[in-house]
Amino acid sequence: MTFPSLAFTAFDFYMSESFIVEGKVKDAVSDKAIGNVHVYTVAGEEETFCGREGSFRLKTWKGLPVTVIIEHPDYCSKKIIVEDTVSKWVVQLQHK
Repeated sequence: MTFPSLAFTAFDFYMSESFIVEGKVKDAVSDKAIGNVHVYTVAGEEETFCGREGSFRLKTWKGLPVTVIIEHPDYCSKKIIVEDTVSKWVVQLQHK
């Protein structure tokens, strides 16, 4: 009796569909953009930083929904659940 191979290669793994999560981070009081914000998936394997204008673009290989954390040393962290990649997020952070 012959069994089909169930081995997966690294190539098979990386051929999965990726998603882009985009948005902007602002101060909740002043509504001004916050730069240098750390944006990452919960597993911590995919990350990016906002530029001075507060915009971020995070590419993830995880299936939707995906949990994303937004952190800056001067602000309270925020967790968002991304269920689609059509929307651009506007995330407002509160000062600590």
